[in-house]
Amino acid sequence: METTTERKSLSDDLIFGATKIADELGVEAHTVYYWHRKKMLPITKVGKTLVASRRKLQRAFDGLTGA
Repeated sequence: METTTERKSLSDDLIFGATKIADELGVEAHTVYYWHRKKMLPITKVGKTLVASRRKLQRAFDGLTGA
């Protein structure tokens, strides 16, 4: 069974909406839409809303920068 801590951790990890993802990454929303279309970052759609995981975004950026 899932604990409150696990649920909190998941809700802390997910970012909903292009604007919020853009704020997290320090870019404009149109850049997030572009990266999503080009499959350059692990961003998906749930209905009409873009959704990203902070952990997956960090891993993707670490891979791009060689960190």
